[in-house]
Amino acid sequence: MGVGGFCGGCCGCNTTICVLQCGSLPVFGASVAILSGGSTVAAGTTGGTGCVTLSIPSAGSYTLQATVSGTMVYNASRALSCNGTTNISITAADVVCCGGCAIPYDLTLTDAVGSLSFIYYTGSGTCPTWYGGRIVTELSCPVTTPGGICVSGAPSSGPVRICYSMICCTPDPGDCCPNQSSALHFAVQRAWSWVYKPGTFTPIWYQDPTGITPGYPCPTGPPLSCGSPLTDTSGFGANPSSTSPFVLSGTPVAAPSNATADPIGGTVVISA
Repeated sequence: MGVGGFCGGCCGCNTTICVLQCGSLPVFGASVAILSGGSTVAAGTTGGTGCVTLSIPSAGSYTLQATVSGTMVYNASRALSCNGTTNISITAADVVCCGGCAIPYDLTLTDAVGSLSFIYYTGSGTCPTWYGGRIVTELSCPVTTPGGICVSGAPSSGPVRICYSMICCTPDPGDCCPNQSSALHFAVQRAWSWVYKPGTFTPIWYQDPTGITPGYPCPTGPPLSCGSPLTDTSGFGANPSSTSPFVLSGTPVAAPSNATADPIGGTVVISA
């Protein structure tokens, strides 16, 4: 025992490790290990702050390892101090950093019908975009194009293609969402298409038999010979209620130019 009853460095000390991504966002549930000479001297899991406090034999150089969802995302030598804090900055696989958020490639979108896969489009470049969609059965018109002419068939109960997109907006010049406020981080849109009923100028939902591929642009328009764009939209802009894990919600508002009603309506929730 040291002088005055204190250990004087012989009994170890505590040090705090924080795992952060996208600059400053805490990563909770990360497994942290501290090694010395290849042997683990301390290990634990980060909490909601992204940090975990562990006991080490003494201040000095150690190997720090961090694992997220079974994947090691950090492995390096660091100098650790007693009662100090060491930040580990990671770039997790399949995560997009945008708008102060760490957004997984694979999200889930839930609307009034149910849940669907909502996936990051790897070709979206400087405007990170997620795509997904669903097919709903509604009274609608199929289309044929004999001789390149748009011909609407008789209305029937059939598949209507609903496409969702989410763009991460930034206040930088060349904003990906130029019509939105610079403070808006995300723009969510729901889109569907329409044609004219046979022999009339009455809009009706377009019966589209094609499928949906999550993570890829989701066109909704009928053949170009039917007109362009003949697409209706509803949408909303919002900041996430939680940045890690990512959660965003809102109620799409129909565009003033819409010719048909929103086939789904209601609140949309997007979550990791």
